[in-house]
Amino acid sequence: MVYASSAATYGDGSLGYDDRHSLVASLQPLNPYGVSKNEFDKWYCSSLPPPAGTDLNFFNVSVLMSIIKGGWHVVFHAFNQIKANGKVRLFRSHRPDYQDGKQLRISSM
Repeated sequence: MVYASSAATYGDGSLGYDDRHSLVASLQPLNPYGVSKNEFDKWYCSSLPPPAGTDLNFFNVSVLMSIIKGGWHVVFHAFNQIKANGKVRLFRSHRPDYQDGKQLRISSM
């Protein structure tokens, strides 16, 4: 089974973006969409034995809606940066323990 989860399950990111099933129940989504995805993730991770498969946690996938909402989408900004000066600046860190552009997403299932 392959199912679509969402980065919305991670909430404000204070618990990181780790994919370990043991962390799913601790996540605190910030909106009903994230809660609904997290509820399915919790069911999936608590099934004994869990169904064979994987979840896909999508980040920033709706380009059209992002443009409609004012263009905050990462692809929108990267395109405009490349168009303006030939390169994109990735990424400003919101945490002092990670340097700008040195953030990592580690999967450790």
